[in-house]
Amino acid sequence: MSVTKADNVDTPPARADAGAGGPGAGGPGAVGAADRPTIHAANREALAAWCDLSRAVESFRARWKPSILMALTDGPRPMSDLRAALTAPAKRVLVRALRELEADRLVERRGPEARPLYALTADGAALARLLSDLASWEGGRAP
Repeated sequence: MSVTKADNVDTPPARADAGAGGPGAGGPGAVGAADRPTIHAANREALAAWCDLSRAVESFRARWKPSILMALTDGPRPMSDLRAALTAPAKRVLVRALRELEADRLVERRGPEARPLYALTADGAALARLLSDLASWEGGRAP
């Protein structure tokens, strides 16, 4: 695709198979480059924001992740306390969710390797506040 700087419009290259009567042929009903949909700068920004939102939601969309984040708002906890607070998900499920939250830098492991405590990072605490606000919003909606 070539980009025209003057009008900030993406213009696709001409089709090689645009023969007589086909698109781009120039006859009645033909679709020329000026008629093709374009992506303007404002649309690119909206798309980028949507992609950022999608990545953010992906970081906590698994079943137990929001619950883990909310359970850690009271402070660091060992895994056994998290399992008890979360109606005991399978240990492997909890371990996987904690590892993913660590990889996303929302939770950190503290203390000795034998019995680590899990705590929210600054980003995790910010996300937990947003999730709490979202829960309050949903609770206040009319059925």
